[in-house]
This record gives sequence, structure tokens and C-alpha cells, in this order.
Amino acid sequence: MPHNGDESKMMKKLFVVMLAMAAMSMGCDDKKKKEEAGGGDGALPQACQDYLKKQEACIGKVPDAAKEGMKTALKTTKDSFKAANTPEARKALEGGCKASLAALAKNPMCK
Repeated sequence: MPHNGDESKMMKKLFVVMLAMAAMSMGCDDKKKKEEAGGGDGALPQACQDYLKKQEACIGKVPDAAKEGMKTALKTTKDSFKAANTPEARKALEGGCKASLAALAKNPMCK
């Protein structure tokens, strides 16, 4: 189990980068698309909701030394999700959330 901390940090960084890219892509929409998208319910894809729930549960299971970093990464992730305020941006998050869920399922500290 060596390098679990390094792997966890890398996964968090990768996820944050993917979220930032999805958030930036929403800025490319024209005004009409943004107006049309305004009618959405604002709900995150189910995979993202599941990821947040499981990540929060995982934080309670990890050693104290890892908790602060995970809490910071979770806050960053939640902030990135808030920036995804169009249906297109929320849909773009889905793939990243699915990948993060899969990685989280493989993390022995989160079992």
C-alpha cells in the first residue's frame, strides 16, 4: 500500500482540473443558450451527487493526517460544481464524476 497518499493527491488534482475545464467550457455559450438553459433545475448529475456523498463518508474513515487535505479537496470540488450552472456544464461534469467514483471505490482507505 505504499504511495496511497500520492495516488490520492493525484486523483484529487485530476478531478479538480476536469471540473475547472467543464466550468470554463460553459463560458463559451452564447447569450441565447444561457437564457434557454436558465430553465433547468440546477441538479448535479447523479454520479456527482454520489461522488460527494461517498467522498464525505470516506473522510470520516481516513487517518487524521489525511483528513484536512481531503476536506480541502472536497470544498474545491463543491465550489467547482457550483460554477457548473448550465445543463451543458452539469452534463460535462458527469464523466469526471464517474471516473472519480471508480477511483474512490478502489481506495482501500474508503472501504
